[in-house]
Amino acid sequence: MTFGIQPEHIEVIEQIKDKWDKVEVPGVPKSQQPNMLYSEALWKEVGKQIGLDPFTVCLYYFKHLEKKKEAC
Repeated sequence: MTFGIQPEHIEVIEQIKDKWDKVEVPGVPKSQQPNMLYSEALWKEVGKQIGLDPFTVCLYYFKHLEKKKEAC
């Protein structure tokens, strides 16, 4: 059994995030559009798509982003 998210999960997360990032909130300037990484709806969709708990997936993805940032 493997814990955490796998590369194929990261790909799905990024595809769903890209889709959500394209949705514009009416009346909000482009520079002030929300970062959808912090949207509960995004993580619910991700969790449903890959079959994992949304909160758990979110935590592991942010951990992945931190590791990626540290590697730079």
